[in-house]
Amino acid sequence: MHVTEKTYYDLPYERELTVRVVDIITDGKHKAVVLDKTIFYPEGGGQPGDMGWLGTYEIIDTQKKNDGTIEHVLSEGDVPEIGKEYRLMLNWSHRYDFMQQHTAQHLISGILYSSASIGTVSVHFGKDLFTIETDADEIEPTVLLAVEDKVNEIIRTHVPLQVKTATREEADTMGLRREVKVDNDVRLVSIGSYDTIACGGLHVRNSSEIIHVMCIGTERIRNHVRIQWLAGARTVDAMRTNHAIVKQLCTVFSSKDYELVPLAQSLQSQLTDARYHLRKAKVALAVESLKEKLACAENPIIAFECGDEEPEILRFYAEAAESFDDLALCIAQKRNDEQLSWVMVVKGPCAGSFDFSFVRQQLLPIIEGKGGGRPPLWQGAGTKSDQISLFLQRFIELFSREDLA
Repeated sequence: MHVTEKTYYDLPYERELTVRVVDIITDGKHKAVVLDKTIFYPEGGGQPGDMGWLGTYEIIDTQKKNDGTIEHVLSEGDVPEIGKEYRLMLNWSHRYDFMQQHTAQHLISGILYSSASIGTVSVHFGKDLFTIETDADEIEPTVLLAVEDKVNEIIRTHVPLQVKTATREEADTMGLRREVKVDNDVRLVSIGSYDTIACGGLHVRNSSEIIHVMCIGTERIRNHVRIQWLAGARTVDAMRTNHAIVKQLCTVFSSKDYELVPLAQSLQSQLTDARYHLRKAKVALAVESLKEKLACAENPIIAFECGDEEPEILRFYAEAAESFDDLALCIAQKRNDEQLSWVMVVKGPCAGSFDFSFVRQQLLPIIEGKGGGRPPLWQGAGTKSDQISLFLQRFIELFSREDLA
C-alpha cells in the first residue's frame, strides 16, 4: 500500500497539482492510478469522489480503499506511466457544486436541530438534489419554510467556516447534534455558532458561497420524513428554469402568472370530463358493433380480431358486453411488440356449464398464452400472434359443442 499525501484538506480550493504516478491498479472493468500526492477528494460521507484529468487521461472517480489507498479511477483506454510526473487537474465545477451542497446540508441540519429539535438520520448527495432523512415522522410545511428562511438569512451574513481537530473525549463534551463515530481524533466543522459536527468532507470557506437554499419537496422513508433540497448554483438554475417555464406558459395561455394554476385546474377538469364522455361514446360504438355481429350470427357466439384500433379497444368491448344477457365473446388483438392480447366474456345461457380451465387447456396452447379471471370476464396474452385466426376459430368450435365442459 502506498500512502498518498492528501492536500485536499489544507488546499480545498487548489485546482491543479504536479504529481507522480506510483502504481497502476487493475480492478474489474476500470483501471486506477495511485499518486504520490493528490488534491482529489475520495468518495466519503455521502460526498462523491472527485473527477478531472491526469495530463490527458480522464479521471472519472476517486475512491479510498479499506487499506487507505486512494485510487484515481481512469476512463477506458491507455494508462499513464509509472514513475512519470503529470499535471493533475480537478473538474472544479463538479467539486465546488458538492462543496456548496455539503455545506448547505450542515447548516440546514443544524437549524432543523436547534430550532425544531429535528435530527438528521442520513444524507444523500445526488447530481440533481440532496436529501436529508430526518428522525421526524411528520414535519409541518411552515416549519420547513421557517428553516429555509433562517438558513438563507445566515447565508447572507457571510459566516466563516472553521475546521479544527479535537480528541474524542473533547468532542463528547460539546453536545454535538450527532454522535461521533470514531474513537481517535475528530475533525470538527463549524459554521459560526449555528452548527458544529464531525465531518471528513470538503466545504466552502464562507456561508455566502452557498448562495441560496430551497426546499423542493418531502417524502416518507422508513417512517421518517426525507427532505429534498437545492443549494448553490443549482438553486439559481432552478429559479431561472422555473421563471422561463412560467413566462412561456403565460404567453401560450395569454394569462398572468397568478392565473396559471386556476386555468390549469379548469383545463384538467374539462379534460377529465371529455375523456369520460369519449369513453362512453367508444363503449356505445362497441355495443353497436356487437349488435351488428350478433345479427349476422346464427347464435350468440362471436369471435373476431381487432385491427389497428387503440389498445383499450378490448376493454371497451368487454364493457359493452355488459349490455347483453346471453353472449359468448372472444376478441384478440395483435400488439406492437408482436404479441397479442385476448378477452373472453361468457354470460347468461351461454355460460351453461362453462369451465374456463377446460377452455384454457384447449385454446391457450394455440397462442402460447396465459391468463385468467372470473365470471363473466377472462383475459390474458399470448406470444404467437400469427395464430390469432386459429385461436378464434377454435373458440367458436368449442362453444358449438354440447360437451363443452
